[in-house]
Amino acid sequence: MEPERKGPVAKPVITRRKIERELYLLKAKVEAAWREHEKKPDHGNYPFICPGAGVVGTCTNTAVYLADRLDGDVYGYLIEDNPTAVVGEGEGGHDFTVVGDRYLVDFWAQDSYQYPWLYDMKDRLDMKEVLRMYGDPEKWVKMSARNLALNKKQVRES
Repeated sequence: MEPERKGPVAKPVITRRKIERELYLLKAKVEAAWREHEKKPDHGNYPFICPGAGVVGTCTNTAVYLADRLDGDVYGYLIEDNPTAVVGEGEGGHDFTVVGDRYLVDFWAQDSYQYPWLYDMKDRLDMKEVLRMYGDPEKWVKMSARNLALNKKQVRES
C-alpha cells in the first residue's frame, strides 16, 4: 500500500501545443454546430448556440469554455477603462482566457476579426502585440471564481 500523499497537487503544465489543439477542437465543434444550425428553416435567427460551448459570437462564453478546458482564468476589460485596447473596441469591452500566466488565448478575436488566437506573453514580440491589441494588462480584471463557476455551468449546459 502506498502512503497517502499530502500537500498541494501540482497542476499539469499546459503547453502551446495543447492549447492549439483545444482551439482547433473548438473550431471544429463550432463549424459542425453551424452546419446543423444552417439546416434549420429559421437558421438566420440568433443566438447561435454551440452545444457545450455556449452562444457563439460572445467572447465571454468562448473564454469560459477555454478556461474550463485549459485550467485557465478569464480576464476582461471595458474599453472605457482600457482605452488603448483594440480588441472589443466596437463591443465596448472584451473577455479572454489566460493560461498559466503565460498564454493569452482568444478564440472569439480570431473567429470574429481574424486576429491571432494565441499569444505567448513570455515572448517579447508576442507581448508587444498583446499590449497593442489588448491594452494595459494592469487594466484587465480577472473574473471571480464564483462568476467563473456560474458561467462554466451555464456554458456546459448550453
